[in-house]
Parts: sequence; structure tokens; C-alpha cells
Amino acid sequence: MDHTFNYHWLNLYCLIAPYHSLEETNIIDVSINAIVEIVMNIMFVHYF
Repeated sequence: MDHTFNYHWLNLYCLIAPYHSLEETNIIDVSINAIVEIVMNIMFVHYF
């Protein structure tokens, strides 16, 4: 996979994270990880 895609999500997370408390960050982190996994699976099915 292209690492720039992961880098984009990392930047997005870094922009969002400071605006939430530490307790909410865990929920946000899990949500983003779930979204990334879904998107990766969709891209994998479509392009490979």
C-alpha cells in the first residue's frame, strides 16, 4: 500500500486529537482505526 495514505490519516488525527480530552481521544482513536481498516479493505478489494 501507499504509505502517503496512512500519513494523511496520521495528520488528520494530529489535527483532531488536541481538541478532545484524553478520555475522548481513546474513542476517537478506535473510531479512526476502524474507519481506516474499512477504507483499506475497500481499496484492497477494488484495486487488487
